[in-house]
Amino acid sequence: MTGSSLGPVLLAGLGPVIFLFLIFLALFSGAGGWILWRPPVLWTDQFGPTRPYVDNTIIDITVESNSVETTGYLNGTIGGPGFNYSTEFGTPFIRDYSPNGRVLWTSMITDIPGFLPFSISAGPDRTYLAGSASQNTTLLKYDFNGTRLWSKDTLPLIEGKIATTADNVYYAGIFGNLDLVQKYDSNGNRLWTSDYSNVSYGRVVGIHADSSELFILTETSLLKYSLDGTRLWSHAALGGPEALSEDNFRSVRLRYH
Repeated sequence: MTGSSLGPVLLAGLGPVIFLFLIFLALFSGAGGWILWRPPVLWTDQFGPTRPYVDNTIIDITVESNSVETTGYLNGTIGGPGFNYSTEFGTPFIRDYSPNGRVLWTSMITDIPGFLPFSISAGPDRTYLAGSASQNTTLLKYDFNGTRLWSKDTLPLIEGKIATTADNVYYAGIFGNLDLVQKYDSNGNRLWTSDYSNVSYGRVVGIHADSSELFILTETSLLKYSLDGTRLWSHAALGGPEALSEDNFRSVRLRYH
């Protein structure tokens, strides 16, 4: 055997080993181990200072064709000297970005005592935000310059989600032992409320609305509504789904961990 032929022979012998190793990498990465590839990061932004006992949290995000909006709280506390539960969640905010990551505006919410945002949804020319405040839940509307147009107290729905269409906002969550969905017009007037808790659906994890239909995703089920508040059907959603979306072919997609 000549020296020039040794390399090809070794490569031929190691071919099956390399192939099995690549299969192992693929399986291991799918199980939550190594990551072979991820999309490139186009831009990042830091929220609040980085120092001990400070908690800055992004709670929700909404994407429109010309903007990205986030909500959460800044300068919360997570213990340490002088810890006070009244400052645990810090100051709530909304921040609007252009698609290339430029901050367009930031609005701090300081006039609603105890407000904690939990869902944000944007339409072509406005943004809705829902959050808990004292004994109520508050629904807020902003224009795309960051000016608040109004705020309305609603039923104290917990862990709710909101979705917007051109003229309305839909709001689903838990009220006591009930699972409710509500429809509001663009002025914050409640148009109807539907109770879908004849069985235990659990926490709302996603909601989607368009000009003709409404979908609600809970920890255990997917429900479809007409826009007049009539429940059309519900199906089990096993495996713990965590988000809901609709593609260009009007197919509903569930996202899992």
